[in-house]
Amino acid sequence: MTQRLVPAFAALLLVAVTGLAACAEETPAGPPTAATAVICRPTFSVDGQPLEAGTAFLLSTPTGPALVTAQHLFGPAGGLDTDIAWSQMPARVSGAACRTLSGDAIWTAGKPYAIEGAAPSAPTGPVRDMAAFAIDLNGQAAPAPLTPAKGRPARGDKVWLVAQVVAGAPRTTLLHSAVVEGFEGDALVYVFDNPALELRATSGAPVVNAKGELVAINLGGGQQDGKLLGFGVGGPAVAAGLATIKPAR
Repeated sequence: MTQRLVPAFAALLLVAVTGLAACAEETPAGPPTAATAVICRPTFSVDGQPLEAGTAFLLSTPTGPALVTAQHLFGPAGGLDTDIAWSQMPARVSGAACRTLSGDAIWTAGKPYAIEGAAPSAPTGPVRDMAAFAIDLNGQAAPAPLTPAKGRPARGDKVWLVAQVVAGAPRTTLLHSAVVEGFEGDALVYVFDNPALELRATSGAPVVNAKGELVAINLGGGQQDGKLLGFGVGGPAVAAGLATIKPAR
């Protein structure tokens, strides 16, 4: 599987910026619909300037609830000149405002954590392409954050990308079913049931199992061998990254 998947993994990071079109996709049978309440479109404050990119979601972490997304959005993939190192995230990124996709609420988050080793994904080595912002949900109309799944999903398991896509599905369709292909190192690889999906704007979105638990943070995807593959930071790597964060000050 390595030789077949790694070339796609290296080239398929997809980020987000504009325009959402409408096409057709069937709603998957028995999807974890509650998960659609935790996603949002973020605007980050980077060096005092707004940065709109990707998708974010609420996740339960060892230090409390957090707003989580992909680290590669804080670099050329998100429109910046250079990548922001994980150690510089709290100094250069002052917060985020995130508009929900299942309603019109705006959640506000404080400074990001410094997640040790967080960086844009590479075809080799650890995958820790994730960023997390401290968020106080007291007083904010927000659902319960997602919880990480225990262990890895198995090949053939059903999972769902929770996101609004640019094309290939109606704007109101926020659950996109897929089947687990397997793990490529730290990355979870999945095959979408609908190969017509356009995945731009879904970087940082959650991938959940039938229980609505987080199994990956989506990083991108693309066509390979007639299939639409997606890949993301697998649950064990997410847990390892979150274990390095300290309470925000």
